[in-house]
Parts: sequence; structure tokens; C-alpha cells
Amino acid sequence: MKVQELRKELKNQFNGTNFSGINTDFSDEQLVTSGVSFFPYGSGLLVPGDKIPKDCVLFLGSDWGTDKDNAEAVKANKPGSTKRKKNITVNNLKDLLIGKDNWGKAFLSNALMGLREENKSNIKPHKAFSDIDYQERCKDFLKYQIEEINPVRIITLGARADKFIRKNCPEKFKNKIHSIPHPCLLHGNIGKRIKKEKNGVKASQEEVLQEIEKIRGKIWAGLR
Repeated sequence: MKVQELRKELKNQFNGTNFSGINTDFSDEQLVTSGVSFFPYGSGLLVPGDKIPKDCVLFLGSDWGTDKDNAEAVKANKPGSTKRKKNITVNNLKDLLIGKDNWGKAFLSNALMGLREENKSNIKPHKAFSDIDYQERCKDFLKYQIEEINPVRIITLGARADKFIRKNCPEKFKNKIHSIPHPCLLHGNIGKRIKKEKNGVKASQEEVLQEIEKIRGKIWAGLR
């Protein structure tokens, strides 16, 4: 399947409709064409091309971000513009949890479509996430993209994405879902968990790196 085919279905289902502060304009002017970025505003691929890898691992975040985030990313595609700040989520995912050997076996997408119009942190749920019409369209598209991509494994990034995906994923794919800490806060979240397990003793860098290696092994076990 090609990324453009997935985007065509996305446009059919949303048709540029706004939902309580969520902008679903998926026009070409909104696309990030330079570097790696999550679908739908980026290609979702870590290697050049349009074709989603067969038997891929599907990584699903919660949502892409804000209109402002997108505008900065699109501006960075143009010659002479200020380079966009490094994306910690993508960098940690690409370098620590996927690794160069697996770049051609991954597709990065989201559970909730569109851009948040308000420039607020995505740590807290956006008000549109409870909009019934919006939720139904996101559910329908989530099922569509999973069915069409037919991934060998689904990796959910963070608690919000995991809850939404497990509830709305087609039944036959539910045993393929694996949850991992959100890559944006990877080192910090792992360190906090280890500290809690050690009754307040701070985690060493080596312990955190060992845990990251375990997570990467969980993602790719039996698939290399």
C-alpha cells in the first residue's frame, strides 16, 4: 500500500472538517516533506519513498501536534528558512528504539487525526478528543489504516494512544499490540520507574540504557 492511498481515504473521511479546535486540512500545503515525520502530515516513513513496507511494524502515537508545530515544520522545508528544532520523539524512536537496520520495516502514524489549533501542550487531552463525531471518524480511520497496512506488530506510544487503540483496534489485531513509554520522555520515565522499584534510589545511566535495550528487543523480537 502507498502512503498517498492512505491519505486519500483520510481526506474522504474528514473532508477538511473542524472539530472543537481540531483542524483536519490535509492539503498538500500542510505536508512536511523534509526529514522524518509521523503520518498524516509527514510521510510516516524513515526511508525515502511512498510505499508502506509490507509486514511492517506500525508505531502509533496519539496525535501529530499543533498548527504552530506544523507551520514550523513546513517552513523548514523551504530554502533559507530557520531549521526546525530537533524532534525528540522522532530522534529517540528512530535512533534508540528502531535503529538503522530496521528503518525500512517501520511506519509512523497516529491514532487521532488533524492538528490542534490551540498552541497547548499535548500532555493533557484536548477537548476535541471527546467530540463524538470526531472520535467516530478517528475510530473508523484507525480501523481502516490497520486493516490496510496489516502490520506484524503494533507499538503504541504512551498511555493515551494505547487506551484508544486497544479499545478501537480490529479484534484480529489486538494480540499484536505492545505498549511502550512515549519516546519523548523515554529516559525520564524509565528512570522514574526504576527509582520507584528501587525504593527511591536513583537509576544509573547504565540501568536506563539496559531498559531501553529491553524495550527495543520487545519491539523487534522474532521479526529481524
